[in-house]
Amino acid sequence: MITTRPKKQKNPLYLYTLNTHNLEDINNYINSNTEQTELINLFWLPNPLIINKLIEHLNTKNISTNIIDVVCSKIPFPKATHLLDFSQIKSRPDKVIINMDLDFDKFNYDAHYFNYIYIVDIH
Repeated sequence: MITTRPKKQKNPLYLYTLNTHNLEDINNYINSNTEQTELINLFWLPNPLIINKLIEHLNTKNISTNIIDVVCSKIPFPKATHLLDFSQIKSRPDKVIINMDLDFDKFNYDAHYFNYIYIVDIH
């Protein structure tokens, strides 16, 4: 008796479009455009689906104060009230800016001060 394995279905490849930040099946996107399509990997950009889920979670838990984004870079977490980075951050009137290097500087906040810590490490 010979048995054959069922063919594996390929997982679809998705991409985020820069103009809408929507997740789209890459095949539909390429087939719908007559122009040449170039894919650029922007892995360091925040994933809008994940960001929206985190915001939804914070809203469900009624967390809206003392939210810190550690190493916020150029695109901070939208609900962050505090931004921490070792590089200079542009002044923002709605955020507390903390410029420090966590490897060398003392963090001057109590361990229970923050209600939520958002940190992304892309290294």
